[in-house]
Amino acid sequence: MFDINYNNIKKGRLVWYIFIAVAVIFLLTIGIISFTTLSLQKKYTGEATSYKYEFSYDYDSEGDKMYSPIYYYQVDGKEYTCNSSFSSSSPRGENNKIIYYLPGSPEKCTTGFDIPIWFMLMFTLMPLLFIALGVVGIRKNAKKVNSVKELNQTGKLIKKIPCKVEDSNVTVNNRRIPLIVIEYQLPDGSFVTLKSEPIYDKKFVNDGYADLVIDINDPSRYYIDKNINRVEGNRSEDYYNLNNNNNNNTNNDQFVSAFDI
Repeated sequence: MFDINYNNIKKGRLVWYIFIAVAVIFLLTIGIISFTTLSLQKKYTGEATSYKYEFSYDYDSEGDKMYSPIYYYQVDGKEYTCNSSFSSSSPRGENNKIIYYLPGSPEKCTTGFDIPIWFMLMFTLMPLLFIALGVVGIRKNAKKVNSVKELNQTGKLIKKIPCKVEDSNVTVNNRRIPLIVIEYQLPDGSFVTLKSEPIYDKKFVNDGYADLVIDINDPSRYYIDKNINRVEGNRSEDYYNLNNNNNNNTNNDQFVSAFDI
């Protein structure tokens, strides 16, 4: 049995939980906007066509003048105006604009509903997709934890394998998360490239070597970390045979590099 630290893997699960939480917040926001828009569409069922428009203006936070059209329309022979929520840096209006008003209170109006239904549906599906991806990520993470726990009982420990550190393309709090890459020699003499889980530990410092626990019968099952030891004490045969490795690969130095974190 080895002293494998599962905290780093579990931190990867936390990233997926945060990913899902952000998607849920986005989904709730879209839901509120959608509910509000649908409510307006159900209430503002009266329609009238504008016969003229003019502009009002205001200044934005940068001091630029912004124009908003004001539309004139009639209901039962009485004139009303409707201010558009749309504004631009140049005077732009629309002839024969459809105005939606509240039956019984024609002065309550809108020039259009902020978000079309198809647009709301599209942006509802996006966070649902992200949530699904998050669930898949959490399940994969749980399988990884179980796999490493099995390796902790049956795997083979190889220590001090030359490694390099690469960008995992994961960013947390504007910090790039690295991962460990090693070139490992299989018993048949061939080499495989193995990559670790993203290393979330801020104290990680690459010293050019990493440790590996691997299933000899199935090399696709492995776990890499900066330091793995036997609980009862390491053995001499646990250390990587660098001399044999050099005979098969004369460019081992290329696997030793640093990653600025």
